[in-house]
Amino acid sequence: GILALLFFLFDGTIRRAMLRQQFETISSDQRIAKAAKLEEDLGKLDNRRSSYPPTTFRRMRKRLVKQIEDLRKH
Repeated sequence: GILALLFFLFDGTIRRAMLRQQFETISSDQRIAKAAKLEEDLGKLDNRRSSYPPTTFRRMRKRLVKQIEDLRKH
């Protein structure tokens, strides 16, 4: 249980670092397009909220919001 939790947290940290690195290397126009796509995905996720268990929905939504925020920071 604890090992799985640690792996999950570590995996999320690695994924965010990789995405952040990817966001830093793309151009401004590409960032805008990527942010628009992520916002579209967020809208679709919100529309299908009832299709997911609450914890899964929150995790997926939080991940998308964080990616959009990271894109807008740079």
